[in-house]
Amino acid sequence: MKASGILQQYMGMTNYQRFESNETKDDPRAMWLKLEGHYQSNAIANQAKAYNNFLACKFKGKDINQFITDMTSHISNLNAVGLKIGIPRDFQIHENLFCESILDKIPLSLVHTWEVLIQNCPLTIDRVNNLLENRRPDDSTIKVKTEESAMKVLFVPLKSSQMKCSNGQHNPGVSHLESQCFELYPEQKARVEKRRAKANKTAAADKSDV
Repeated sequence: MKASGILQQYMGMTNYQRFESNETKDDPRAMWLKLEGHYQSNAIANQAKAYNNFLACKFKGKDINQFITDMTSHISNLNAVGLKIGIPRDFQIHENLFCESILDKIPLSLVHTWEVLIQNCPLTIDRVNNLLENRRPDDSTIKVKTEESAMKVLFVPLKSSQMKCSNGQHNPGVSHLESQCFELYPEQKARVEKRRAKANKTAAADKSDV
């Protein structure tokens, strides 16, 4: 019990509750393996997160030792999520990671388009192109109708259906893929909510300037 208390302290209540079960309740090792398995998952969302964190890493000042430490840490994180660093034989850029980088380029003003894309992960170049083509409006009226229809298709069935994901578990009966599950990957939900909040803030600022 003492070990469980210490583990809960370092994991945080959110993670502890997500992985708490009859199997892990009195077994700190089982709890740790659940946590490790989740955050070291080879899912493209985790891989993209680790890769983008590496891309965002900068050399700070003139501290070479710190830079070496940072690089070692990022390489370790990349390996932990199943990304092998090497020279591929039949391609040079991982398509899923490339598409995740495209996703990060979508501006806040197109938050609904961004949400449509993230609901279709893991993305491919063809899928991104098709989704963007379908979202490209001929005029502002069509744009509004298209976005409203797309959001209804994506979100209304999930809210109205009795089948949903809960307690950190993915329900195979829902319409989204396991890799898109907010219960398994709350960081995706945080990204969506953060984007939506920024878009709303930007829209409010634009209105106040008119």
